[in-house]
Amino acid sequence: MKLVPALTAVVVLVSGCSMFRDDPALDLEQDLVPVPSETASLNAPMDGGFITTDGTVVSGYQDSQVFQSGGVDDSNLRERVIYFDSDADTVRTEFMSVVASHGRQLASNPSLRLRVEGHTDERGSSSYNIALGERRALAVRRLLMVEGAQANQVIVTSLGEEMPVATGHSEGAWAQNRRAELVYE
Repeated sequence: MKLVPALTAVVVLVSGCSMFRDDPALDLEQDLVPVPSETASLNAPMDGGFITTDGTVVSGYQDSQVFQSGGVDDSNLRERVIYFDSDADTVRTEFMSVVASHGRQLASNPSLRLRVEGHTDERGSSSYNIALGERRALAVRRLLMVEGAQANQVIVTSLGEEMPVATGHSEGAWAQNRRAELVYE
């Protein structure tokens, strides 16, 4: 007899979870791209190049093309890392102008593409950190679009805790790893 209420509760929970899957606006997976397993090291010298989504290193790319094309010359465009508070996906106030500048740059240059990579510190489960990294990247994407960037210009991916920039088990190291990186493609 006790099995019937338990099964009913499970059915209700499962059916409630599936009600949002029919809304394409809520399908976050459509904006995710796989991260290549063999990419260049973050510490490798780039010589003015960049890494494409398939891991290919392209040389000769000048950052000044991103900073000054379309008549926009904004020092905020040189900032490519947005830091977050612990267990948070809200863009901090001090980074709003950076995100706004990149959004305006994308709006004035429709051929530009930007990948927003969400990262976390090592605390939390792997699945939780992937979801948190995605929420961080999506928060940045939303702000970019408020400034005029188009949806097809911004790709969102989450790396969770997999690519830390700081090793160690201290608040300082964790703070450096709670970030979203802006990568022009």
